[in-house]
Parts: sequence; C-alpha cells; structure tokens
Amino acid sequence: MGKAIQHDYVKGSREINLDLTLLEAEFLFTASDKIKAMAASGELQKLHKKCDSLEVSVDTAYTKTMELLNRTELQINQAENDIVEDYAESDKIQMHEEGLNDRDSCIAVDNFKRLERKLGHNDGTVSRLRDLLTARAELLQAKVDVQHDYVSRIIGDEPLAVDELQNFKDSLKDLDGLHGSSENLQGDGKMLYEQV
Repeated sequence: MGKAIQHDYVKGSREINLDLTLLEAEFLFTASDKIKAMAASGELQKLHKKCDSLEVSVDTAYTKTMELLNRTELQINQAENDIVEDYAESDKIQMHEEGLNDRDSCIAVDNFKRLERKLGHNDGTVSRLRDLLTARAELLQAKVDVQHDYVSRIIGDEPLAVDELQNFKDSLKDLDGLHGSSENLQGDGKMLYEQV
C-alpha cells in the first residue's frame, strides 16, 4: 500500500497501511497530480501543520472568550443578588446560585417582574435591575454570536455545542422586551454592559 500511495494527503502525518477504509484509500489513490507533487515536496505537510496550528489557536481563543463572558455573567448574577437580597424572604425572590446555570436568565426575569409589580416601573431598584437585564442581554447576544460562529465554522453540528447555542438563544429570548436601552445605563449595569 505504501508503494502505490506514498503520502497521506488527508491527514499529513499518518502512516499509510491497511488500516485505511476503502473510501480513504480510494481518495488517496485518486488524488490529483498537484496534490501528489505538494506531498512529495513537503508543501502539503506544511499546510497540514499550519491548519493544525490554526485549529489549536481558534479553540484557545474560543475558550478564552467564553471564560471572559462567563466571568462577566457571574458578576451580573452577583450584582443582581446584591440588589434583590433585601426582598428575598418576603417577596419570593430567588437568589442566583454560585456558578452558572441555565436558569440564570429566568431568575433575573422573574425577580425583575416581581419587584416591578411591587415597587413600580420607575423605582430605582427596578431601574438598576433593568440595567443589569440590558447587560445580560448584551452578554447573551455575544455568547450566541461566538457559539454560532464556532459551530458553523469550526466544529459543525456537534450535538453538545448545538444544544449550548440553543440554550443561549432561549435565554436571550427570555429577556425580550424587558431590558432597556444601552444609552441610559448607569452603575453596575453600565459597567458590565461595557465589559461585554
């Protein structure tokens, strides 16, 4: 096999042996003369190494970006907890748990609605929560954008990544119509919005 097909044009560094599938062997055997020449000169192997390096770089950048967004989301959760803790026992207000979970947006929305009913639309506490909902909406939109690009351009339809993208979209949809304009933000809401 190694005499008829001297290079692995697909993966670059794999040894050619009988472990190949028939489809892989057929693909390698019918490679164009240009691909064969690139492999013989080492140019194709360099291209494979560059692609592997870029894949690692993209994965690293994706991970770092999501970690930054997650840290900002934790800060939003804490800021919301700081605002609503005085109402927690008497008004069925839920506190965000440590760490992140899929219910954080639902908790934020529920708390906002309860306190808006109790305190009124123009109350300072309600305004601060609205500003944090605006920061949360911006953050979730960033997560949707990053995850969408990662799924569509890098890893394809990997089920866990697709599910996570849908969770981000659902959480963002929970905030529809509740958050305010980014132009009038104040305090923690403004700072966290800008951090996103």
